[in-house]
Amino acid sequence: MSEQPEATQAPLMDPKLLEAMVGNIVSTTRYFDVRFDHMAQKVDRVDRDVLNLKNETILRFEQVDKRFEQVEQHLADFKEAVNVRFNHIHREMDQRFEQVDRRFEQVDRRFEQMDRRFEQMDKRFEQLDSKLERLLERIDVRIDGGLRENRSLTIRLFSFTLMFSVISVTGLFAKMFHLF
Repeated sequence: MSEQPEATQAPLMDPKLLEAMVGNIVSTTRYFDVRFDHMAQKVDRVDRDVLNLKNETILRFEQVDKRFEQVEQHLADFKEAVNVRFNHIHREMDQRFEQVDRRFEQVDRRFEQMDRRFEQMDKRFEQLDSKLERLLERIDVRIDGGLRENRSLTIRLFSFTLMFSVISVTGLFAKMFHLF
């Protein structure tokens, strides 16, 4: 092939075309660079927002954790207060039951005393009953003795009356028959 001098060779591209292409590419590149920079700023903002959101979320969770700790502490305090109150009430109930037990013991003692009194009263009634029986026996004996005396007196009076009647009737007969 024949070599042609360089100046005589036809340029592959027209310098204006080349310049227009490079100019278009550079301006497009700048557009993309601006767009990429803008997107990078947006991505940075989104990253910052995400980071801020993450930090806020962490702070919120820490606050929630603190609140849960406060609630747990409050519940623990409430539970302790309830336990103290329950123990207090339990002690009071034990004391009241002890008082009731003492009262029942007192009532039992009173019943025992009453039983003893009733036993004493029973003995006294038995004594009174035996005294009454003896008194009634004495009264019966006296009544029987009085009745015997009355009977004997009645018999004596009756026999006296009979004898007086017999003597009177005999005297009457004797007078009627002029024996006297």
